[in-house]
Amino acid sequence: MGSPLSCIIIEILLQYYEHLILKHILEMKAVIYYNCYAYDIFIVFNSTTITEEEIMNIMNTIHSNLQFFLTHKDITL
Repeated sequence: MGSPLSCIIIEILLQYYEHLILKHILEMKAVIYYNCYAYDIFIVFNSTTITEEEIMNIMNTIHSNLQFFLTHKDITL
């Protein structure tokens, strides 16, 4: 099952890597909204500036032992 500290350690690690790598796309205004809760990440992005494949490539360069998968949730207003 793992140590009770494992959730805290992974949260610290992910926040560190998010700050280093995702800061660039947030500053470009390519990503409009980014939120991470537990093991889910919600991203709203400008499709004229960046594609979902580019975001996935950036996310998967965070660490060699981490791999992110894409799930579509199309929202129509």
